[in-house]
Amino acid sequence: MHVPGMAFDNQRSGAKGPLRRLATRVPGARSRQRARAAVARPPSDPDVGAGRTPTRPDPVLRWRDPSRAPAGAFAPCAVPNGQLRVHGIPDHTGTWDAVASFCLSYDGYAYWDDVSELATRSIRNWTRAHALPDSIDEVRACLFYEQRRWHHFGEEPNGRGAQYVWALLESLRNLVAARAVPTAPPADAAEPRCVFVTTPGPVRSFLDDDAGYLAWVSSHSGGFVVNADRTLSPNSLMLHRATCSCIGGPARPGRTRTGHYRKVCAADLESLVDWCRMDIGVDPGCCGHCHPWSPSSPG
Repeated sequence: MHVPGMAFDNQRSGAKGPLRRLATRVPGARSRQRARAAVARPPSDPDVGAGRTPTRPDPVLRWRDPSRAPAGAFAPCAVPNGQLRVHGIPDHTGTWDAVASFCLSYDGYAYWDDVSELATRSIRNWTRAHALPDSIDEVRACLFYEQRRWHHFGEEPNGRGAQYVWALLESLRNLVAARAVPTAPPADAAEPRCVFVTTPGPVRSFLDDDAGYLAWVSSHSGGFVVNADRTLSPNSLMLHRATCSCIGGPARPGRTRTGHYRKVCAADLESLVDWCRMDIGVDPGCCGHCHPWSPSSPG
């Protein structure tokens, strides 16, 4: 399967003029068809009487197994949700090739009964209110659809299209980071499966939530915190004790504890370090003030 290979830098990759003109003409034609269809419907239809256009049914997620990907054309490059890690999600330094390959690791056609409707609603909501889906499956489905859409156009995302793709990737990174860490399956399990702890998980992630973070710290004085930037870039991870003065207490006026930096917390050191290794791919740095690796040290 061919994927456009130029850098993801808001430049067009040279699509032909007729294709662009077709893209601008088709929506208008479809709108006129819908208008004629609405006029032709009988007046007894409640949608017509209320002045509303009919809507398609809500998309349904057909495949829910996080440990295996569904069969389909994209199965060879699939990454099931259970294997998805933050460090595997492209960031702004990546090329469109890398982004496109990642998008195709989730087969939206196989996961959803109507991925087109799901993606259309998502981009409409983002355009109107910069609102994005709030589940990993929905965000990955939208990324998959965007790759297929721009591949059809013969271009790389540009302008608002590029901003939307990056917004989806950042949202996915946040959702994966906030997900409970996977736990080992029981020893007598018939088949190894990735089991996710729901609430409360051993690792908590706080972003734009100072109240939640400070409440957690106050109730886990013996716990540990990894301070990282919003995108959880590997070089930004720094391990602290929960009582460390570098990250504790209410922020000064006009500043926040979880606005520019994410706080990933756990009651025990081993769980938090395992999370860094599994989801980010690195060991965190160590605070020189509270010395979290030491058996005991002042915060």
